[in-house]
Amino acid sequence: MTEFEILANQSNSYMNNAVYQVAVIIGVFISFRAARIANQSGAHLVMKALISIFGFAVVWLNLQLAAWRIVFDQAAAIRLSELQESGTKLTGPSVQQIEFLGLTSADVTSYNLFADVPSVIFSLVIFAIILIGAWGPKLSLTSD
Repeated sequence: MTEFEILANQSNSYMNNAVYQVAVIIGVFISFRAARIANQSGAHLVMKALISIFGFAVVWLNLQLAAWRIVFDQAAAIRLSELQESGTKLTGPSVQQIEFLGLTSADVTSYNLFADVPSVIFSLVIFAIILIGAWGPKLSLTSD
């Protein structure tokens, strides 16, 4: 593979990831809305449990997408490192990516669900909002 092909493959992976991220955003909106409706209408235990499970699935997908973004970076850096070790001269940004991640051609990618700390914190906050919205004290639409 050439440097361009490696970087194009990484770019395509990011675009696929972005499409799924849109699905996560829609899922978060649906979860927030369902939690609010369940809270205001006094939904029973089964409905609140289903909303919580759906919210967990949305948060889980968000964590997986964040983990895959790290794998994409690692895979590209390893491939670029292989290319550099074969004697091909790389551009500056590609060399910086290899140096930043500190990977060589002998390394392998690692899938870690909790590697992207900001995404983990963001996901936990979203899940807490869903749980509090569904299971918390009853909200009212009017100011009594």
